[in-house]
Amino acid sequence: MSEPAFVHLHVHSQYSMLEGAIRVKELCSRVKELGMPAVALTDHGNMHGAIDFYQKANAAGIQPILGCEVSLGHAFPGDRPDKYGLHRAYHLPMLASSEQGYRNLIALVSRAWLDNPEGAPVQTDLEVMARHAKGLVVMTGCLGGLVPQGLLQHSPDVARTVLGTLKEMLDPGHLFVELQDHGLLEQSPLNRCLLELAKELDLPVVASNDAHYLKRDDAG
Repeated sequence: MSEPAFVHLHVHSQYSMLEGAIRVKELCSRVKELGMPAVALTDHGNMHGAIDFYQKANAAGIQPILGCEVSLGHAFPGDRPDKYGLHRAYHLPMLASSEQGYRNLIALVSRAWLDNPEGAPVQTDLEVMARHAKGLVVMTGCLGGLVPQGLLQHSPDVARTVLGTLKEMLDPGHLFVELQDHGLLEQSPLNRCLLELAKELDLPVVASNDAHYLKRDDAG
């Protein structure tokens, strides 16, 4: 059984359109206080805070990792497109591992906002992602992620196909199977299935958590 390669938080800041209450300056101070050398920002569907985050992290002596939790439209077996010709979107966290990765991430996020019909959900797809995959580190995401939903909605075979497609389009070592445990009913059996897929496809595993608040008390 694979061991987690590292621990990661999906940090949702005030730029994450009402999904997070974390302010960037306080985030960097807290990360430094905890002795962490680096932190990634993965707001959902946008990178509005990237420059502010980059500057404040550097000022605090913390390595900034630029990222985004992208919405990826995908047709699972039997799915039908909506009135815009699009399929349901699933979460896919992406991090830039290089300048090229940063530029590709900007391209993916920008196209998600600009290329879809007016009024349609903001999303990209695997075909577009394949053209902008260089330099990206990708994790399989939360319960709403592409691979977890392949397991929950369909079968290990369907999830394995999607995971294999992601592995083929990314640089070697840049795809991580993601495990979360928020005490939700589905997560324990899902994690067992994800570990099996990671073993079958020889992929590293990462333990993660959604961080929408800087401290527990902030949620009250």
